Amino acid sequence: MICECGRGEASRQGKCLACWGEQRRVYVFSDELVSKLRIAYGSRKAEKTSRLNELIRQTRWPRSVFHREARRLGLVGSTGRKAWSKRDNDTLSFNLGDHSIEQIARMLGRSPISVRARAEVLELSRRIREGYSSTEFASAMGVTLKQVSQWIEQGLLKPDLPGNHGHRRISESRARGFITRHADKYDLRKVDQLWFRTIAFTSTKRLVATL
Repeated sequence: MICECGRGEASRQGKCLACWGEQRRVYVFSDELVSKLRIAYGSRKAEKTSRLNELIRQTRWPRSVFHREARRLGLVGSTGRKAWSKRDNDTLSFNLGDHSIEQIARMLGRSPISVRARAEVLELSRRIREGYSSTEFASAMGVTLKQVSQWIEQGLLKPDLPGNHGHRRISESRARGFITRHADKYDLRKVDQLWFRTIAFTSTKRLVATL
C-alpha cells in the first residue's frame, strides 16, 4: 500500500518513513498561512498547484504538511476536494430556512459548522436559526460535547436561548463572550477557522461602530 503522500510504501500504521519523520516535527500554521491555504484550495487546479508551490518555497515545508492541514480544516476529504461548488451553494440557499443546519449538512456531506460558516460567507445567515446547540458549539471549538457541558456546569458558558426538548441554545453574543474571556480554555489551532474569524470579525465591526 502506498502512503497518501505518494512518496513511499506505507507501514501497517498507514504512513511512510518520511511522514513519520515529519510528524515528529511541529508545524505551526499562522493565521496568514491558513488564509493562503484556504485560497489555494479554493482555486482551480493549476492555480492551486502554483499557490501551494509558493507556500512550500516560502516555508520550506513538505507538501504533505499542507495537505494534512487542508484535510484538518475540511478543505479536502478522503475522496478528494471539498471546495464549495455552485451546486453546493444553490442547495444551501434553497434549503436554508426550511431545513435545519444539521439536515443540510447531511445533504451535502459536510459538518454543520461548515454549513453555518458558508451561509455567513454567502450572507444567508439571517435565515439560520439563532444561536448554537451544544453539539454545534463543540464542533466549532474543536472539542468534545462533554467539554462544552463542563464549561456550562462551571458557569463559564451560559446558554440563553430556547431550544428543542427543553435544551437551551448558545447565542452568538454568549459564544463571542466565551472565546474572548476564556482563551485559555481552548486550542486556537483546533477551532473552525472560518467560523472563528467570522465571529471575531463581527465583534470587531461592532466595536468600531460604537467608537
